[in-house]
Amino acid sequence: MKSMYLGNTTMDATLSFVMANMAQCQPNHIALDPFCGTGGILLACAEYGSYVVGSEFDWRLLTAKAKPTKANTKNLARKPDEMMYKNFSDYGTLNRFLGVVGADFAFPPWRPTFSFDAIISDPPYGIRESSQHKSRRQGDATDTEPEKYDLTNIYVDLINFANIYLRIGGRLVFFMPTHIMTYDESLLPTHPCFKLFSNDEQQLNHTTSRRLITMIKVRESTGDEKATVNEKLFNNFRDLYFTPNTKIWEQLNSENDTSNSSVVSKKRNHDE
Repeated sequence: MKSMYLGNTTMDATLSFVMANMAQCQPNHIALDPFCGTGGILLACAEYGSYVVGSEFDWRLLTAKAKPTKANTKNLARKPDEMMYKNFSDYGTLNRFLGVVGADFAFPPWRPTFSFDAIISDPPYGIRESSQHKSRRQGDATDTEPEKYDLTNIYVDLINFANIYLRIGGRLVFFMPTHIMTYDESLLPTHPCFKLFSNDEQQLNHTTSRRLITMIKVRESTGDEKATVNEKLFNNFRDLYFTPNTKIWEQLNSENDTSNSSVVSKKRNHDE
């Protein structure tokens, strides 16, 4: 059986099950996807027996107003029942679908005292769908216009969010885009309250890949502990995604030459 309600960025079914498995979703657990889209990942979590809940910034996905993505139906309106709940109903897991809320991830609607057993997500990379959120500069988030949400801030916020809403022993599972030629494991996100459990690569094309990261919360915060995400990890990922390899090599070689020249110059001055 195929899901009726799909979108541009709906996670592949097999990968959704891999993510749910890495999160150890099981009966009586509650799993959250804060960038749920059309709910593909949540559907897999529900199949493992977990109760699921999601949040999504794009109201078109929540209300099924976005155009269908299937080639033969792109110019047609969606069917009246072509909504997220229909997928759960078709797969017999509607009783584990707690629902989704329209919310900006940067301003979570959940009570700080509530905790999830698993947080699983594939945040937007800005390739097929843009990532937006409400500006933090305004006092009232409801009165602000959406602005671009860059990748570094997305992952900082995601890990800090998990630190608040994930129980000890709970798992944070997410995909993270990387450019193969500039990736370095030392740049991976970290948080004092989490340990890295796994880091698996899925190559997307000859220049880019994405990493399935699994982190386990090992303790509660003591003070104002925050996530660390090195900006070099993403390094203008969207621009690099569309940049030929030859140009990237030229840029890297130029940077290396500049760095080496600087070292030689310093050594020469020191010798003099």
